[in-house]
Amino acid sequence: MDFKVIAGIVFLIALAGIASYMLASRSGGLELVDGYVVSLPMGGGAFMTIHNGYSSTVCLVKAEIPSMPDARVELHQTVVDENGVARMQPVDKVCAGPGENLELKHGGYHIMIFNAELEPGSTVELVLYFNNGDTLTVSLPVKAKGG
Repeated sequence: MDFKVIAGIVFLIALAGIASYMLASRSGGLELVDGYVVSLPMGGGAFMTIHNGYSSTVCLVKAEIPSMPDARVELHQTVVDENGVARMQPVDKVCAGPGENLELKHGGYHIMIFNAELEPGSTVELVLYFNNGDTLTVSLPVKAKGG
């Protein structure tokens, strides 16, 4: 056999192996399980569960509302201090391991929305950005506080 033919076959086998590995490490993707937004004066809070179907940890690093360019959207965590006082603090990311759920819930990690009018009964579209380059666009119903 000619050297070029053998080199070509080796190259194709290596390429197939790399493609197979990449597909296996990214199989499944991200999926919204459930979610909603609570309307508050001049903004709101977004709560949801996202399933990480990948075989590696994925972190939510940013969220935005494209239809509301003046809205400020931040990732937050509720922290209770030694006196039992709960307060919110911004965080850089929220992560979920392989096959786990990324939980954004009351009293824990969540998304805060500032400078936006969110009408109960409407929906809001958020774009979620992840550290692996994925984006997930979700349309969430807006509920009244306590609703």
